[in-house]
Amino acid sequence: MADTVTDGALLFEIESALVNGHEVKCETVTGVLKGKNIPLSPVAFSRHCLSARPAKYVAPLLERSEKSRVSSDKLVGDIEDALKSAWKGKSVKPVAAAVAILKGVQERSVPVGFVTSLGNDAAVGILAAIGLDGAGPVVSRQAGDGCSATELWLRGARELGLHPRQILAVSGEVVSFRAALTAHMRCLAMPSRFSAFQDFGGADLVLSEGEKPDVDSILGLLPVAEA
Repeated sequence: MADTVTDGALLFEIESALVNGHEVKCETVTGVLKGKNIPLSPVAFSRHCLSARPAKYVAPLLERSEKSRVSSDKLVGDIEDALKSAWKGKSVKPVAAAVAILKGVQERSVPVGFVTSLGNDAAVGILAAIGLDGAGPVVSRQAGDGCSATELWLRGARELGLHPRQILAVSGEVVSFRAALTAHMRCLAMPSRFSAFQDFGGADLVLSEGEKPDVDSILGLLPVAEA
């Protein structure tokens, strides 16, 4: 593989595959709800909150918890504000396997890029905090900007100047993963302990949490450059 020249790039979703975003999100949401005496187990977080925005899961949580006096709109705002702060905090850590993959592909001069739904400022801040500022282009979307999850991946491919089939999308969350499949990208799934129960059927490779990545095998998923 060392003598093989690939004709493609890796595109990482920051919050689900590059950093411990699921853990950060769980701790943050659980903490806000605890302040309202609303219990939320890690299992319940994974099932109801992991792949959804607060506006989607807060009202059902309040109904199940019989907290009729708690304002749904205010709680949504509290969670969103807490999450914005959390993404800037020291609890955000790089995923060891993702760092190993990045190091390996960069040593082989394979381009990388990043996509995120956190917004550009948060994404750039995270990359700088973990020592990856300038490692590759960042393409972001925010709620209300009209960009679908699939379009986000496609924007990432365009930013890298490549066809979607030349991209290996790296995601640890099933909604973004399926969006990458819809964009006709090759996919490396890196589920966390919070998303391990999700169905990553269709992935070219699934790398379980804690599993050591084989960079050569991963690069083997990319097309080979014509001589």
